[in-house]
Amino acid sequence: MIGIWELDSISTSSGSFVKSNFFSETLVFKKWSGCSLVTEYHPEDLGEPRLMSKIDFFNFGMESFIGKYFILENPNRGLKTLIFVPDLLISGKDTIRKKCKNYDLVSLDNDRLVLIEETQWIPRELLPVLIYNKIKIYKKVKR
Repeated sequence: MIGIWELDSISTSSGSFVKSNFFSETLVFKKWSGCSLVTEYHPEDLGEPRLMSKIDFFNFGMESFIGKYFILENPNRGLKTLIFVPDLLISGKDTIRKKCKNYDLVSLDNDRLVLIEETQWIPRELLPVLIYNKIKIYKKVKR
């Protein structure tokens, strides 16, 4: 898992996969559980805004995360869970605590990492709520 991983494609709410053109995401895993996650949104490239969660839609720009990661095995989940725990940020006299990010780890091999994000319930007018599990496929950067 050690190395640099770039987001290649994501699942849509209809179940198909598309290249990630509207934002880029890079995961960097280091020895001793150190990691960083950088997400850069490209609002001019929002070909299909329905693919984005409400949170993503309002966070244009760059979002970065530096902290630790852990892999948890819970037999009741069926998959291992990748947990990102951000470092605290100190701004003057304030302490800023970012949310932890949790992903189910579907598969990992030498050049491909597949993660599933937390389930989203997407309300739709005159239709039942859509239950959506976004799948992200990352490719390992060769250096």
